[in-house]
Amino acid sequence: RSRSFFLPVLTGTLVAVGVVAVLWLIPRPGSLAHKTPQPTATHAPAPAPVASAETVPAESKPIRTGSRTARVTLPGGAAVELDANSVLGWDAQRRPQIESGQARFEVDHQAPGNRFAVAAGPYLISVVGTKFRVSVAEARVSVEVEEGIVEVSRGERKVRLTEGDSWAGPV
Repeated sequence: RSRSFFLPVLTGTLVAVGVVAVLWLIPRPGSLAHKTPQPTATHAPAPAPVASAETVPAESKPIRTGSRTARVTLPGGAAVELDANSVLGWDAQRRPQIESGQARFEVDHQAPGNRFAVAAGPYLISVVGTKFRVSVAEARVSVEVEEGIVEVSRGERKVRLTEGDSWAGPV
């Protein structure tokens, strides 16, 4: 009689432990955004919905992600991963502009004299080739550098950031 009770209890316990282990291994939404990037880490898998833009026409409208994320390829090959509730538009010089939310950029190394620039609030973030994240929320702009060098400027004031550095300023 004890054997007939032992087998179902053991099976149920193993199933419960397996379910807990699987749930523990599945990343929770937002859990990756708070980890410090490691120098050897590669970028996270591309979000499910994918948008692409080969050129940015003069009349192009902002990209609004709503409750989803999106991956956008900009002219010149730079890739942008937009978090949910983010808006990517273009400024008067046709540069990408983070209007709200958070975006992670991957920019190929630029030829000497060329720079890739992103507008965020009153700031201009320019790079030669790197991976970085820009956030615009409420009254703050923040930049986190994963690889390479980034310059954040507002007028004549400039701040140079390198791998692992972060910066924030008011809008």
